[in-house]
Amino acid sequence: MKTRLRPNHKLTYCTFFILWVALAGLLWTIFGSKSWLVETIDLRKEAIYLSVSFVVMVIGMIIYISKIYYVIEDEQIVRHGSKIMMYRFNNIVYLDEKYSKKHVDLKFYSNSGYWVYLTDTRQHDLYKIIKQKSPLLDYDAFRAKYPKAPVD
Repeated sequence: MKTRLRPNHKLTYCTFFILWVALAGLLWTIFGSKSWLVETIDLRKEAIYLSVSFVVMVIGMIIYISKIYYVIEDEQIVRHGSKIMMYRFNNIVYLDEKYSKKHVDLKFYSNSGYWVYLTDTRQHDLYKIIKQKSPLLDYDAFRAKYPKAPVD
């Protein structure tokens, strides 16, 4: 059985808003900043710079958001995005519950020795699925098995 989930995009919206402000500032600096030296400001030019940067930001955000989703299969989570990443449930050894409940991201540790951050859904569906399907270690067993792992 395959289930398709979309991550929560609140952080994506904030990131693209910051990029829009930076792009609008860059366009204004390159093309429109000379107008403040003169006492007249062409508001049509300024509106065009803001509009062009806003349209570019919206198009980029729509393309980015439409490409990112998760497919939950019986034995693994498949993250579709710029790359397709597969995380098998039996390779997930520790789920940082404290971090995952506090943030939008889900943080887990794999048996190959690295942290993985995934953006969870609004209802924390990935968190529930990993808790249910993965053979997770508790904190003490995890620290004993991986003493050099950076755990908060």
